Amino acid sequence: MAKQARIEYTSPNGCKGVLYGRSSMIIQSADGSAKIHTGSRTPNTLEELIPLVDGFPEFMDRIHGMTANMGIEEDEDDGI
Repeated sequence: MAKQARIEYTSPNGCKGVLYGRSSMIIQSADGSAKIHTGSRTPNTLEELIPLVDGFPEFMDRIHGMTANMGIEEDEDDGI
């Protein structure tokens, strides 16, 4: 089997995304404080990765808003 190419993108907003292996992806915030990693991704091209990375700050804002509305507080020492 052929090795899958590694695709990297850094957004003007400072966030970074990497597609690697057959199905792995990581997106990281500009300051490195937030990351999403999956071993089961849908995007496979740079063109598909770009909007995900560009929209990562807004995505995280929505996640934080939803958890706040649910009464879930962030724990700075969650062990992750």
